[in-house]
Amino acid sequence: MNEEPKMPSAEDQVKIDKSRRKAAKELIDEGAEFTIGTVGTEVEEKLKKEKAGEWTPDIGSWIRLRKTILCPVAELNEATAKMFKKSVGHYIIKYKEIWFVDKDGNLASAPIPAPSEVGAFDTYDEYALRTSEIMEHMFERDLNKMLTDLAFVIDYQMIGVFSDVSRQHREKIIEAEKRRAKDSFNF
Repeated sequence: MNEEPKMPSAEDQVKIDKSRRKAAKELIDEGAEFTIGTVGTEVEEKLKKEKAGEWTPDIGSWIRLRKTILCPVAELNEATAKMFKKSVGHYIIKYKEIWFVDKDGNLASAPIPAPSEVGAFDTYDEYALRTSEIMEHMFERDLNKMLTDLAFVIDYQMIGVFSDVSRQHREKIIEAEKRRAKDSFNF
């Protein structure tokens, strides 16, 4: 029984983003040099309207509201940072997420929306999408078209690079957490 992982709700995504920002702030306090944006009142208002069913985002709004930074450009080595600056908008689909190089050269991600969460996908039946490989391919084709219309460029050659950058950044965060835990242990 192999269940698909559930996509986090908008509220859960805000909590995840806030915890990532908290971890990033702690790294900054330890000398790391990068910044992460904040969830402003406009974003929170749109999320409330979305939850109340008063607003359905388009794919561009969906990505902007749920974008998280997987690795800031300041954490990249020089060669990768240069490559990312030339690859703004390049993306892959990985782990039910869109991974992409944002306008600042950061490696970012946003969850792929369920059909009911983005107006353009409301013609898809969510059950059929989960159970039909043909429907899944149609959905991915339509998603790729919408992203291309927003000036994204699909680039499956970046899979290895994105994975390596994300893994290396996660390892740095884990090491910083271990150091912090070791330094705070006083028994």
